[in-house]
Amino acid sequence: MICQRCGATNDEGQFCYNCGVRLEQAPVTKASSTPPVATNPTPLPEQDFNQIGASQPYPIQYANYAPVARPNSTMAQLSLIFGIVGWVLVPILGPIGAVICGHMARNEIRRSDGRIGGEGLAIAGLVLGYAQLIIVVLGICTMIAFLAFVAAIV
Repeated sequence: MICQRCGATNDEGQFCYNCGVRLEQAPVTKASSTPPVATNPTPLPEQDFNQIGASQPYPIQYANYAPVARPNSTMAQLSLIFGIVGWVLVPILGPIGAVICGHMARNEIRRSDGRIGGEGLAIAGLVLGYAQLIIVVLGICTMIAFLAFVAAIV
């Protein structure tokens, strides 16, 4: 396939290996066995490939803008903080706060259409909160079972 922009001959593929332009599929005619040749290809600007290096045949194109960082959801940050506090200081109130704030944060992030980040923080807070709640519930059930066993013996 011949690139319409630079005239380079390309194998199978969607993009020119020389200039990177998308190759358009030309209709195949059975009357001619030679591929069509670009009549007036647009010349590319001269590039100094010595500066680019031998391992990189194409010039690096940098964007002319800096990416904008999305702010994290405050509820997601609170969820993670409550999850950590639940494991360290307050074993019952911390996980409840982590679960509530985590679900509120995930809803807020979904409704923001990508303007707010922090999905990972919210999930981490939810995991910490639910894990702590499960451990607390299992501990309470074990304590009740132990007390029932002791009462049955005495």
